[in-house]
Amino acid sequence: SIPRDTCVPIGPFGNKGKINSAIAGPNGPQNLITTIKRNFGISIHNYVEVDFQGFRSIVGALGGVPVYLSVPVRDRNTGLLLTHTGCVVLDQVQGLAYARSRHLEYLDPKTHTWKKDESSELGRSSRQQDFIERAAQRAVGRGARNPATAFSLIDAAVQAITIDQSMTVGQMRDLADQFGNFNVKNLQKYQLPTTGGPSK
Repeated sequence: SIPRDTCVPIGPFGNKGKINSAIAGPNGPQNLITTIKRNFGISIHNYVEVDFQGFRSIVGALGGVPVYLSVPVRDRNTGLLLTHTGCVVLDQVQGLAYARSRHLEYLDPKTHTWKKDESSELGRSSRQQDFIERAAQRAVGRGARNPATAFSLIDAAVQAITIDQSMTVGQMRDLADQFGNFNVKNLQKYQLPTTGGPSK
């Protein structure tokens, strides 16, 4: 995960700005790939873009995604309001609001008042990584290790995402087949170390 406000030289010209600005313009995907490679040395072989509607569609295809909440949470910016605790299955609208939340508040069990989660963007990145892992586990639970089920989930996902010209549905199916026995708990997740700076 790379926080969207990370200030770096933006490809291809090297003007400094927030990394999320790299996606703007007609060559946005390639500019973003160039920016990431130049600044972090990470090679990217394929590009997949998921917009809000696509995200909702994928969550819907999975029949919702379960998350664990120890306290009620809300975010008035995204419309998130989850009052139940424990294992809660988020639907399409709740899942998107949860994944987008960077102004999360939680209900303090001692004072019964809403308090701000100070982790902001970094907290959102952690929740997104956790959500992706839980979505993958949900897919496995719904039979994704069965090739027929995996292919049907891929076909549903392809309708909801944008992929680069070098990636095909067949390649995605081959990848799903290769990872058929992969333990989702072994998925390695990384978050870019950051330091605070002035707003620009």
